[in-house]
Amino acid sequence: FLQMSMILPSLQGLILHLEGEANDYYLCLSGCTAVVMSFRPLLGLYVDKTDDLRGAYAFTLFFGITINVAYAMLPQYGTPLLVVLVRSLSGIGAGSEGLMFLYLNKVAYPKQRPEWITKFAATRSIGYFCGPMLAAFLMHLLHFVLGPVPHGCLYGPYALPGWFLALGNLILAALLTVFWQEPPRVPKPRPPPEHGTHDEEPKLPEHMTVVTFIFHPATVAVMFGTFSGCFMGLGMEQLVPPTTKSLFGWDADYPELNGYVFSAIGVVLFCAQGLVLSVNRSTEISDGVLYLTGVGCMGLGMGAVAAAWSLIPAGTYVEVFGDDFLMFLWLVAPLLVVCCFMPLCMNCCTALFMRLANHALEGKVGTAQAVQMNITSCAPLLAPLYELWMYPEESQAAKQAPIHCLIGMSALGLAVFCVGAAAQPLWGTNKHGVHHEHNPDNHHDHQFAINERAHGG
Repeated sequence: FLQMSMILPSLQGLILHLEGEANDYYLCLSGCTAVVMSFRPLLGLYVDKTDDLRGAYAFTLFFGITINVAYAMLPQYGTPLLVVLVRSLSGIGAGSEGLMFLYLNKVAYPKQRPEWITKFAATRSIGYFCGPMLAAFLMHLLHFVLGPVPHGCLYGPYALPGWFLALGNLILAALLTVFWQEPPRVPKPRPPPEHGTHDEEPKLPEHMTVVTFIFHPATVAVMFGTFSGCFMGLGMEQLVPPTTKSLFGWDADYPELNGYVFSAIGVVLFCAQGLVLSVNRSTEISDGVLYLTGVGCMGLGMGAVAAAWSLIPAGTYVEVFGDDFLMFLWLVAPLLVVCCFMPLCMNCCTALFMRLANHALEGKVGTAQAVQMNITSCAPLLAPLYELWMYPEESQAAKQAPIHCLIGMSALGLAVFCVGAAAQPLWGTNKHGVHHEHNPDNHHDHQFAINERAHGG
């Protein structure tokens, strides 16, 4: 997420600098997602067959180093076609995101997974809101040290994110080599407590194949949830650069302005992760109910954003506000409301999917997890194409807000809420109350879990 958030604010400016078209920006986003979707199942299948998580991580990191160096050289030696190609191939390195959940599945008990998924997702939010700030800081530092720098040189503002990310991947590869610990085999779920909360097993057969599990109605409803949450969240974020350029006239040569928008969204996402973590720890609400709450509120929020943006006629935003800060607030405020519910939707939906997969597939969830993440990845693949259709260059030139885009996203979220509500009885429950006899937050019980894994128990 750091790599995406550092490059995304300046990507459109790089394409225009190389005399590309505005549509190339959407092709970069869709191409990257298409490569991720093609490569991720191969990683999942490899891990299921070999249990070699370390080798899979190492490959994606070293590929990331190569592709980021190539991106850093594009401002001087690239073409619009090369930008699309390099950003598409970066999806191979992005496939490592799925490995994170596979590692978590091997080291955490079912009761612990929702909490740890939220913690892992919080680190992604940190990367998301730190990326634009780092990019802006590097640009200002470059200007302070060297003065005005041409955008087309190898150390210019468009090249800096590539060099920084290549160095970051190199450091991560070194840390992986020194500190990696192999995860133990998948532990058996603990027996239910004699008192306290009473969980219900999912109404899915055991010993299912991956194909039958994926096409089971209970699973389909969950995968629609991760797709819709990602489609609404990322689709909304990807609208920021063309919207600010169209409505406010923000110059693409100064990507730090859009970077501030992304940073604000990232901060809210991080804070929302903390709220979800508190809910997981302190309540007895099942992950399915929490997921439905999140996706329903996102759908309603998208409709509210569309209503807010429709209050001002097309072409009058600059005249109405007259100040960049006021325009920034008007754009960001409704988006942040939607972002508050995105972690609740995505994290609880992922935890629900892992619970169903472990029940039906006996822990061999690598391939199923890759399929589920590919369904989710259809969202960033289709969102740019959807926005290109619903918010074409003609609408941008007329300084119209992307209201129709938001109405469609709102309808999707509410429809998925209805489908999930119908499938909820098949999911069972996984309550996170504090009355469990084996509380993962208890130090003695946590140490017991570590010792049990270390001895293969």
